[in-house]
Amino acid sequence: MYRPIRLTAVALSTSLIAACGGSASGPPALLETTAPTLVLAAAGTARLITVTNQGPQAATAFRATATRLPAGTSLRTTCPSELLPGASCLLLITPGATPSAAPGDLAPVPGDVAITADNADSLNVAVSVVGHGSVHEGGYVIGIDDTTPVTGGIGGKTMATAEIAAVYWSPVDAVVAGIYPDSTAAQGDCNGATDGRCNTGRILAQFPTGDRNFAAAACADSRQGGVADWYLPAVCELSYDNGSTGTVCGTQAAPLVPDNLRSRLYDVGLAGPYSLIYWSSTHSRRTGLHGANMVRVGVYGPTFFTGDLDLGGSPAPARCMRTFTP
Repeated sequence: MYRPIRLTAVALSTSLIAACGGSASGPPALLETTAPTLVLAAAGTARLITVTNQGPQAATAFRATATRLPAGTSLRTTCPSELLPGASCLLLITPGATPSAAPGDLAPVPGDVAITADNADSLNVAVSVVGHGSVHEGGYVIGIDDTTPVTGGIGGKTMATAEIAAVYWSPVDAVVAGIYPDSTAAQGDCNGATDGRCNTGRILAQFPTGDRNFAAAACADSRQGGVADWYLPAVCELSYDNGSTGTVCGTQAAPLVPDNLRSRLYDVGLAGPYSLIYWSSTHSRRTGLHGANMVRVGVYGPTFFTGDLDLGGSPAPARCMRTFTP
């Protein structure tokens, strides 16, 4: 007496499959990509996206169509018009010299690669071509790593588009060990002049609770651009030396950290305006008066000088940085 119920279930299942765009023999094709977003360097390395049909049916009338790619950027594909079950094909995107948006544009619109088939849900890959000064994940790009595997996007470093205004360097007047200009990782410290991420970790470890209204904590707590991992940059990530204040960070012609705020942005007229001074995460010196390096970035810079550590001094702005990966 249960046979009619089973027949009804079969008929219902068949109708549901048809309504979803499949057939009684199985679901439609299922397309997947290795990269829902892709970031490329302007005039940089061509990069690959793999598309695979994970469904039991061939993807028919397969197409990959690019829109809003910047001038000079091109799309090529090895994909056939019918992608068999389990088969993969490649999309090759070659960046031109023009970024997706003008440097400093706070609302860049990425290009789009639409991947479609008659019997599969469509996919879209957001494609951004960036250069120094382009906005990516809430920051101005100041460093580009185009040596990452071509099966994904680039890596790099950004400086936050918005600064942290009027904060103290630390909540109390206490020296943080291992973040001096001459501190090194080989000593078990941070590379104090160049590694702001490490410096920030040291500072936060010393002041883990209580008032968060200080520069390193404000950067660590930031979610600008919808991302985390912001840190207070080291002194040489902000600038090079001007010759009269020492040679810790190199010269304009040969900065110790080439991807610094002044070289990549200020000197070439990108992504202003800037405050006159910014906190760094580097202590000013190992002996004598303990303070933190402040960097004058504006028209009177680059000049390094010492700011008081605690609430007894004056607050100053900070400009957070972060690294991004594919």
